Amino acid sequence: MKKLFSFIAMIAIILSLFPVNNTSASESGYFIVTAYYSPLPGQKNYATGDYVREKILNGQWKAWASWRKVFSGMLAAPGKYSFGTKIYLEWLGIGSVEDRWGAIVPAWERGFAHDRIDVWMGYGDEWLRRAMYWGKRKVKWHVVKRNSGVTLNMKTIPAPAWIAKYIKRPSWSSKYTAVSTSSSWPNVFNKSIGTKSNPEDIKTLQKFLQSIGKYNWEINGIYNEEIMNYVYDFQIENKLVTSWSHTYAGYWGASVRNLFGKKHLNGDFKEIEKQVEVELSKHQKLEELFKNPLSTIEETKFLQEVLTEMEIYTGEINGVYSDIKDTILDYQLDNKIIQRASDTWGGYFGPKTRAHLKNARNTWEKKQVAVREKEAKIHAKKEEIKAKFNTLVKESEGEASEIVSNLWSPELGEIGTHVRALQIELKNIGYFGYKDTAIFGVKTQNAIIDYQIAKNLVRNANDIWAGRLWPKTKGELKKDIKEYILKEKLKSSGILDTIESLEIKSDSSEVSTEKTVSVNHI
Repeated sequence: MKKLFSFIAMIAIILSLFPVNNTSASESGYFIVTAYYSPLPGQKNYATGDYVREKILNGQWKAWASWRKVFSGMLAAPGKYSFGTKIYLEWLGIGSVEDRWGAIVPAWERGFAHDRIDVWMGYGDEWLRRAMYWGKRKVKWHVVKRNSGVTLNMKTIPAPAWIAKYIKRPSWSSKYTAVSTSSSWPNVFNKSIGTKSNPEDIKTLQKFLQSIGKYNWEINGIYNEEIMNYVYDFQIENKLVTSWSHTYAGYWGASVRNLFGKKHLNGDFKEIEKQVEVELSKHQKLEELFKNPLSTIEETKFLQEVLTEMEIYTGEINGVYSDIKDTILDYQLDNKIIQRASDTWGGYFGPKTRAHLKNARNTWEKKQVAVREKEAKIHAKKEEIKAKFNTLVKESEGEASEIVSNLWSPELGEIGTHVRALQIELKNIGYFGYKDTAIFGVKTQNAIIDYQIAKNLVRNANDIWAGRLWPKTKGELKKDIKEYILKEKLKSSGILDTIESLEIKSDSSEVSTEKTVSVNHI
């Protein structure tokens, strides 16, 4: 019995890993569905032109609005849909709402007749092409039960090679530049811009909005829907227009650029600009680090930071090369860059060492992405476990209720299939060690008394209710029979093996593999 209760407690811990979805399952309708993705270093194409801006604008490596990491089946939806809401999208499957952002708004706020929703596609070039191919579509949907598993499969969406010609090539081979200040954008604040404007002016506006994290599309000189939607949101937020029917809705006109210019000068968008600048600066410094010998204290300090991040160096970040020399020497010997410590380049950050470390750094970055992909897969598996478990719980509750209702209230000497069923259930939960005879004799009566005493339902065999199936006894039996049925279902369902395969480590909120191994042998 103790094993059974500890088993149920363990499953309760598993369920605590998942949020509760309180949304009604009766909602349905149509969504305007768009798509986004997470970039990887070294892609052939980026929508924004380079990896750094792509990573920042797509939110990769950050917690999303629900503080969960990205995973296949993740949705960004308006605030009316609570986090954890499970939504079935026609053609695609079931996804889970875990994110919010400005452009994902309810119907009519941006001139659309339906709520908008954003589907996370995946990582890298292939998924960027899928996101571009998908574009924006009207999709039928309905909310499903909170214990439904995530089944959304974006691999059904094509990722054609031809669409790459509409995506920008990486610009990291070009000269790095920091984010420009407002003085660098004269055409943005001094000139109205719309669908018929000069393409170069539109490109400038696109670059400016991109620099402050408000535009994540191609710099193509076309005053497209992405720009119009953002400008319209800005107008609505600041009460410059009231609807799309306004003459200047979505237009970068005088009222918009004047107010926007004031906000920009006041530093309202500095945080994202600073983040982009820091990321650009870091990439530039990495390129320089692997290209040229160290010549300043700051360069040495940056090398210490890079090696610390890669868990190669554990010393102080102080710019003193002598503190890192032994680390460089060990790295050279371990990777056979030199043969002996006495070699000419031993302990020095020379050309071969820089080239080797550059490759090691690229490999390290890819591993970080792989870690996040693994986390996404684990999350999806946990969702699957949750759905299966909840289904089995409901099945077990139903079967236990039916069994107990069919036991009736047999008396001493009574014979029947209901008595046999009682004996079998008492045997299953550890209180009847005899052959089931279908006869309600003394042994069966004593088994019930033992059970009632263990459950504090009676004090002893002389109690008026001892040995009888009164309502409270049936209530406790129902609970224990349900737990027994659930245990058997879990053992045959493969859920326990799935938990073990996740390699979940033991801490205050997760389940250890050691515990699951013992459970498998109950």
